[in-house]
This record gives sequence, structure tokens and C-alpha cells, in this order.
Amino acid sequence: MQLCLGAFKAGMREFTANVSGNDLVRVTGYMVRLSDLEKYRAEGSRTNTTWLGEEAARNTRILERQPRVISHEQQMRFSQ
Repeated sequence: MQLCLGAFKAGMREFTANVSGNDLVRVTGYMVRLSDLEKYRAEGSRTNTTWLGEEAARNTRILERQPRVISHEQQMRFSQ
């Protein structure tokens, strides 16, 4: 809740937050589910756009990267 309130107060209107264990991630602009990527690799698909995220993830190796934490000085905390 604090994250959302802080983002709105800072003027952001569209944002995403990745947390460990989250199935939904952003891959170079595409919001994809990790489970959909695994399913696409196993079965393929002709009806959705998971292949765009899979191709980007494969080409950039973005899913192999370690999670990054923005500097602690930039953490925003706002009271209700």
C-alpha cells in the first residue's frame, strides 16, 4: 500500500512492481507470466503474444539476471 501511495504522490500513474515469487514480470516492455513462457516453450502457440516476451527473454537473457534493488535513499514512505 505504501508503494502505491508513494508512487501516486510522486506523480506516477502507471507502474509495475516485481517481487520474488511473482509469476507476472516485465520483459523489455512485455508483461508475461513465467508459467506461460514455460508452457509456450513446451507446446508453442498460435493464438497469443507470449512468443514476443519469450523471444525477448531468450535474446537478452534477462531472466538470468539477478534482481536489482534501487538505492535505499530512494525508498519513499508516506503515511496514510
